[in-house]
Amino acid sequence: MGLLNHLFGSTESAAQALELDQRRVLAAWRKYLATIPIKKVLLDSLNTGKNNRKDFLKLKSLLRLELIDLTLQQKEESALISELEFLEHSQNIKRIQNLERGLRYVETRYDYAYQLLQQLSSILQYQMHLVAALSKGSRKQKRLLSILTIQFRLELEIITRIEKIDSFPELFLALVRGEHRIRTMDAGEKKLLKRLQTSTNRIFSREITSGITHQWALGVLNAIEDKVHEAVVQGILPGVHPEVDFEFVNRPEFVALARETILSLRKKNVSEPLITVLVHCFREWYNQLDNN
Repeated sequence: MGLLNHLFGSTESAAQALELDQRRVLAAWRKYLATIPIKKVLLDSLNTGKNNRKDFLKLKSLLRLELIDLTLQQKEESALISELEFLEHSQNIKRIQNLERGLRYVETRYDYAYQLLQQLSSILQYQMHLVAALSKGSRKQKRLLSILTIQFRLELEIITRIEKIDSFPELFLALVRGEHRIRTMDAGEKKLLKRLQTSTNRIFSREITSGITHQWALGVLNAIEDKVHEAVVQGILPGVHPEVDFEFVNRPEFVALARETILSLRKKNVSEPLITVLVHCFREWYNQLDNN
């Protein structure tokens, strides 16, 4: 199993990771970094119009890493393109930059490193799907290659952020070996997230303008300014600055606002998994806004 699969896997796989040798973990990370300049050369060549199948096979071999097992679940090419064309707009370079802004306010460097690695894992999975389709001689090679290039740029952005983290190798080692655990969604929360993400995306794009989830999102958005003022008065936030709203949304105190708002609408107990998922969806949307 790849090291990132251990990191984002089950408790059992995390327990197995404790046995991983330090040298093996760090060597796998260095080996991954060594693939970056080679991938760049291959993509630059392919983007000149030289659609050489051998180059796609080389890219595929570069993605076979000890860092991550990229198990390919069969995806229809049209569905893959549709999914990634959405991400081309929402998960672009600006979104990664805004992700960094949001991660400034997490409680520890471990959370920051964990979330960046999670983004990297997702990008590598998409790259493998794209390269697999390209190496088979897809009729949509030009479009797939364009999307692959965008995904590679996102990968470079993530690496740039990671390289700025002090003592990242030590953080990476502790995370992979399970010496520092990050609170993550359990299976039930992930299932709930999958159901809610579609509706919340439609709410934030204003396709849906009614319903309890819409009322919740609007209520939270309208309450942020007052909650920020309260937090400043109470000394929770250091004072008003250009990103103070953004800071509040990414702080633990925002969870209380999310809970308070949904309780006011449902008038009955709300499960913690629902709160976790609603907070995740709101932050995911809010963190890509240009709030400057």
